[in-house]
Amino acid sequence: MQCEACAVGKFRSDMTQYICAECPENSYNAQLHMDSVESCLLCPTQTSTGGVSGSGSQFACICNAGYSAARAADAWTCSACDVGKYQGSPNSSSCDACPLGSASADTAAVSVDTCQTCPDGTYADSVGRAECLVCQYSTWQDLRASDAKTRPCLSCPSHSDSAVNGSTDIEQCVCRPGHGINLAHQQGHPDTYSCQVCHAGYYCPGQGTYVKCQTNHWSFAGINPGPCRECAEYSYAAYATDMTSPSMCFCSRGTEGAFDDTCSPCAAGTFQPCDFSLDTDNVGYECGDTYAPPTCEPCAEDTYSDAIQTSTCDACPLHTSSLAGSSTAQDCVCDNSYHGANGGPCLPCEPGYFCSGTSSTPCRHNSTSSELAWRESDCACNPGFFSNTTAGYCYACTPGWYCPGGSVVYECPSNSSSVRQASVVASCLCDPGTRRDCVDSMNEHGSCSVDAESACHECAEGDICFNSTLVHCPTDSTSPRGSDSGEDCSCNAGFFNVAVDDDHDHSP
Repeated sequence: MQCEACAVGKFRSDMTQYICAECPENSYNAQLHMDSVESCLLCPTQTSTGGVSGSGSQFACICNAGYSAARAADAWTCSACDVGKYQGSPNSSSCDACPLGSASADTAAVSVDTCQTCPDGTYADSVGRAECLVCQYSTWQDLRASDAKTRPCLSCPSHSDSAVNGSTDIEQCVCRPGHGINLAHQQGHPDTYSCQVCHAGYYCPGQGTYVKCQTNHWSFAGINPGPCRECAEYSYAAYATDMTSPSMCFCSRGTEGAFDDTCSPCAAGTFQPCDFSLDTDNVGYECGDTYAPPTCEPCAEDTYSDAIQTSTCDACPLHTSSLAGSSTAQDCVCDNSYHGANGGPCLPCEPGYFCSGTSSTPCRHNSTSSELAWRESDCACNPGFFSNTTAGYCYACTPGWYCPGGSVVYECPSNSSSVRQASVVASCLCDPGTRRDCVDSMNEHGSCSVDAESACHECAEGDICFNSTLVHCPTDSTSPRGSDSGEDCSCNAGFFNVAVDDDHDHSP
C-alpha cells in the first residue's frame, strides 16, 4: 500500500476512510497531510470562497460584494464601498458610483438599488453622492425637465428672490419691490414668468403687483417701489390715470411754463386764463383743444391785477384808466374831465374848472368852462372878454367892438359903436345922426325889428336919429340929413316957430 499526503485544501481525520475530505466553504488549508478539519482556516471577515470548498490558499477567500479587493502579499485586502457607491460583484477592484440624480448613505452597498433618486427640490449633479443637495434660497427646480435632478437648481429670475429651500415652483421667486410680474405671465403664459421694472404710470410695492398711480401722480418706467410722484405745485394732471411722465402735469390757470416744476404763478399785473388739466370744469376761453405751454399776459389797458396766480384782471373803477400790465387799483387814474384820488372814486369836473384826472383847477380870471372840461383851453373867456391866444389872459372888450366870449372879437357895424366890455352885437348902437332900417313892417306902436348886425346909415332929411331912435321933425318943419337933435328941425318957408320948450319933446 502506498500512502499519499492530503493535498492543500484537504484533510483526513477518519482513519476508516481512505480519501481526503475538502475544507468546507469559506475556509482554506495551505498545508499538506492535514488530519483534522480544524486545520482548515476560516476566510477573513468580508471574504468568502464563493461557494467553493477545498480551498488551498487564502487567495481563494475573495472579497464579498459591497467591497473592493486589492491583492496583498498573501491575501486579498477588502475595503467596504463608501457612501454613494455600491458593488454587486465579489472581489471587484473598485466600487461603482451612484448615478447622477441619486445618492446613497449606505456603506458596503451591494446594489444600485441602494442609490435613491433625489426627492423633489434636491439634486445630485455628480456621481457617487452620499446625499442630495437641497435647492437653496432664491433657486428653484423645474421638474418638467428630465434631467432636473442631475444638475444644480435654476436661479430665480432677475429682480426676484425666494425664501423657500427646496422650491420646485418658480412663482415662489417673489419679485423685489419696484418690480412686477411680466404682462405675458399675467395673461396666462406659464413659461414666461419673470420680473421686470415697474411700468410707467404704476408703482410696484412688492409681490410682483402693479398699482396704478393715483390721480395727479406719475411715474417713469423703472425700479419704483412707490409712491408715485405728485405733480408739482402750480400744475395738475392732464389725465386721471396712465400718467407716465411729468410732462403730463399741465400748468394750471394763473400760471405759466412748460409743465410740472417749470410752472410758476403769474405775477401781479398779469393773468393766464387757460387750464387743460383735470382740475377744472372746462378749459379757459379761446384756449383751443391742444395743450400749448401757457404764458402770463399783461393785464389789458383799463384793468389791473393786484394778486399772483390769477386768471382774470379786474376792471378799473368808473371814469378811470390804467396802462397795460397794471398791478394795483392805484394804477387806475381818473380820466380827463374827472378828478379824484388814484383808484377812484372820480368826480365829474364842475363848471368853471378843468380837471386832468388827479387835480381840479379853477379857470383863469374872466373865463369859465362847461362841465367835464379837462384842459385849460376848455376855459373860454366870458362874454365881454377876449383872449389873443388859446388859454391866454382874458381882456375886456374895447369900445366899438363886441366880444361874445372866447378869443372872438367883432368890430361894431359901420356908423355904430359900443361901450367897453360889450358882449353882443346889439350893444353896438348907431352913432348920433344914423339909424338902421326896419327888417319888417312897423307895428301899431310905431316900432319895428331891426338887424343889429347891419350898418347904420345917415338919417334922412326931416328925421332926427339919436340913440338908435328915429324921430320925425314937427309938421311944416324939416332937418338936414344926419340930424341927431330936435334943434336941428327948422320951420319950413312960410312958417315960424311959435314957441320953443326945451323941457318937452315936441316930436309928433
